Amino acid sequence: MKDMRKFVDDNIDEMVLERRKMLKENRESYLNIKTVCAKFFEKYDEELKGVLDQSKEVMKKYENWSKVLIEPTSMNDARLFTLETRLYQEEDIRVKEYAYIRDVIKKLLFSFEQDVS
Repeated sequence: MKDMRKFVDDNIDEMVLERRKMLKENRESYLNIKTVCAKFFEKYDEELKGVLDQSKEVMKKYENWSKVLIEPTSMNDARLFTLETRLYQEEDIRVKEYAYIRDVIKKLLFSFEQDVS
């Protein structure tokens, strides 16, 4: 018992320094990952906004274009319905992907927080 106590007393400073060093390294890694994730979501939000703006622009152009056509209105309605359906499906897929990635990143950050503390 005395030998173990002497060993701990002799090496306690070294162990404390090693622990602090490990915590500092983990915190820096955590902050780096957090920064990368924040930049990713910021860029993804900008791209999603751009896609929404483009889809609105395409819809406006299609509305103007469909009014000018000589084809039967049922054909124009079918094309419009198809275009709308595609846009909504793509938008829905992007929103689901974004939510999934955000959820995965939150879980990752949570696990890092648990490891640090």
